Amino acid sequence: MRTHGVRRLVYSWGPSILIPRNPLLRALRSASFALLRLLPATRPMVNETAAVGEAIRGSDRDWTIVAVTAPNDTPRSGSVKVRTATGSGDRVGSRISRADLAEFMLTQADDPRYAQQELRISN
Repeated sequence: MRTHGVRRLVYSWGPSILIPRNPLLRALRSASFALLRLLPATRPMVNETAAVGEAIRGSDRDWTIVAVTAPNDTPRSGSVKVRTATGSGDRVGSRISRADLAEFMLTQADDPRYAQQELRISN
């Protein structure tokens, strides 16, 4: 990215990302993540997920991580709820249409509002 002058990275991530929110929910998610790390079949995926997150967060790029739980094939609604890692923003659910996810991510490519932030989004 540096070689080609690309400053902006918008990355979509599944529910395994650990975004600070409710302390109890974070503890449960951390515990389930740790359990997955113990299983030989899922250990490489968990380790790679953690490494990707660290690489993105540690980069000097203008990154935004967009975490989604349950993308689906429903039609575009044009309405996306956004919650930041600090807990500000909308109350988000688990589902989002793939069309709304794609539109949100494309919009972020030119919008620095959420640079250096991890977000959860839903419809």
